Amino acid sequence: ENHEQFTVVEEESKGKEDFEGYIRIERLSDNHNDDNRKNKDKNGNDIKDDDYDAGLIGLSLSKTVDIIKGLAGAGRRYMFRDIAILTRTNSDAADFVLKLKEEGVPVKSNQSADIRNNRLIMEIISFLKFINDPADNLSFINFISGKIFSIAVKYDYFTLKKGINDLILKNAGKEFIYIKFKEWRAESMGVTAAGLWDGYISELFNGVGFYSVYETVCKLYEKFDIYNNFSEYIGFFMHLLEIIKNREDAGDNDLDLFIDFFEDAEQDAEQFLTEPDPSNNAVNVLTAHKAKGLQFPVVIVPYACIKNKPINRILISSCPSSHDDCDKIRLYYTNKNEQELLFGIDENLPETEGYVLEKSMSFLDELNLFYVSLTRAKEELYIMAPSKIGRSRNELTDLFFEDECNTDRDEEYGEDNNILELGEKRF
Repeated sequence: ENHEQFTVVEEESKGKEDFEGYIRIERLSDNHNDDNRKNKDKNGNDIKDDDYDAGLIGLSLSKTVDIIKGLAGAGRRYMFRDIAILTRTNSDAADFVLKLKEEGVPVKSNQSADIRNNRLIMEIISFLKFINDPADNLSFINFISGKIFSIAVKYDYFTLKKGINDLILKNAGKEFIYIKFKEWRAESMGVTAAGLWDGYISELFNGVGFYSVYETVCKLYEKFDIYNNFSEYIGFFMHLLEIIKNREDAGDNDLDLFIDFFEDAEQDAEQFLTEPDPSNNAVNVLTAHKAKGLQFPVVIVPYACIKNKPINRILISSCPSSHDDCDKIRLYYTNKNEQELLFGIDENLPETEGYVLEKSMSFLDELNLFYVSLTRAKEELYIMAPSKIGRSRNELTDLFFEDECNTDRDEEYGEDNNILELGEKRF
């Protein structure tokens, strides 16, 4: 019935002059793993839900890459920036970013836009931590072993890093490595560290307590020629300055407090995100929540599912009016197994009312999130829905495929039953 409804909508839409769009829905099924269907691995142990999901997640990663390579690139229908991949979680987004980078596909995401995930910004933070606490040997080593220092002093990165590693090994256990660094001379490179210290570090080191954090970072940018050496990351460097300036305007001009703030995982992540560069031709990877209010010519939903998780938490509920003590508020802990047992005995028991309500609301939240994903596409929409989530059937597939295809026996799935296409592609 659901399939017929989508077909009717498709046929009616084709007759409209303004119709434009293509939808491809694929049900992902790992139908080659007999051990999975037996719920046992090759050693006879029970397979965990995460292990069930891993194979289908890997399949969705590969299929997503194939879709993108067929859509974007030289002579293709779209630019990479026209494509968005919408995931459920930031962790899922990170997996897709990694996969696309491995495949040589340009990609941008909240993770890549977060200045805290930029290695150059973290080198700067390491420098600030060092001058704030000279005994912090690790931060000092991180900075002088990094790209900013090696490029500024015009020495080969790997050669300089090897020399610094030798210095560290010779001075292991010393309280202040930077003192040994000033005395160090790497004969093989013809470099005297004292000159490097005086030319690049000394003023900033001695200026702690005199220069503001903003002035310190500005001078660091100047001394290490940051903007010229790393012009592609100017947006990250400017955003770091903006964060520092905003804090100073609010009365916080302490280096130690700024470092604590920057490394505080509880801080709102939004303030660390750089504005996307519209000229950057890269695939967008973001969560469905972050996509609200945005639209893209092409949207890929690579692992569409309904995860109506068991509710195990304390609920507050007023008693129904049919009970004598209806003027009271009830506080109780819901447990999936206990509540479903009671629900099986009598679905009208007051003990199950809050559980059923919460489970229904959770299901609606999942549908709303899926709706957001569906409505982000302007021209083409690609949905991949796993047949199972863990050991349970993915209820989302019921919306698109015939009921008789939704069985727990994966070997009955056929290719024709696993793909649904609607509309027409752009060209």
